[in-house]
Amino acid sequence: MNKKIIMKLENIDKFYEETGKKLHILRGLNLEVEEGEFISILGRSGSGKSTLLNVMGLLDKVDGGKIFIDEKEVSNLKEDERNYIKNNFISFIFQFHYLLNEFTALENVMIPALLNNKKWRQRSLCSLSPASARLGADAPNPENKKSNGDFLEYKKEEIASGVRRQDSVATSEQRSGRAQKSSYNFFKLKKEVEQEAKRLLEIVGLGERINHKPNQLSGGEKQRVAIARAMINKPNIILADEPTGNLDEETSEVIFSLFKKLNKEFKQTIIVVTHARDLSKITDRQLYLKKGIIE
Repeated sequence: MNKKIIMKLENIDKFYEETGKKLHILRGLNLEVEEGEFISILGRSGSGKSTLLNVMGLLDKVDGGKIFIDEKEVSNLKEDERNYIKNNFISFIFQFHYLLNEFTALENVMIPALLNNKKWRQRSLCSLSPASARLGADAPNPENKKSNGDFLEYKKEEIASGVRRQDSVATSEQRSGRAQKSSYNFFKLKKEVEQEAKRLLEIVGLGERINHKPNQLSGGEKQRVAIARAMINKPNIILADEPTGNLDEETSEVIFSLFKKLNKEFKQTIIVVTHARDLSKITDRQLYLKKGIIE
């Protein structure tokens, strides 16, 4: 029985301008990804691997061709529609873990689901991207000491503030009742998210490290927290860009074995860009990108 095509790239072209020259990075590239596949993309530096991953994750727009996710064309959507797809179908894992140092491993895994709020139960999907985009616009600013504090208290106050704004014309009894309900719903959500985050940390082998902060974890442990965080919203597709690039050979093997476990046990679709040919052999398919074309 044929498996469902979860992502399809059709005649993709991507150009970049550099020192006044137009560089053709992806050249009429075609690719189909089946649901539940574990794929590695290899190639020399400058071959366009990271560009391809960014295009697949809708972080970059294409200059030609079409992208289909779950049989829907998404290449020419408006920005808010693209953001919805990124936030509801895809998770990212990068070479750097992008954990927030102020929070424990458990809290770092919980954050994407808490930011999704009600969507977590309904769709259970979220994207993580680098820098400021990785946690969404409503995340606490790591540079702002005032906004860090207890993240869960931050979310509680955010929800209560929203209720106050929406119900400014309601009676005091109505406002109080709705605020209490929102607070209750949030803490109910928090409990569910916490249970799922603990389960995922157990799966990646960090059940004994859930209360450790990033500066108390090794490089491999930090990347495993990042993997658990990417799984918290049950994405359709995980895109990983050189996830073992900063790790030693032994730790890299652990990370790839973990990807294999997630793929086989949870039927998780995973696409990983890597330089490691030996490690790529555990994936279902190895694709080689050369001069913007998959060979």
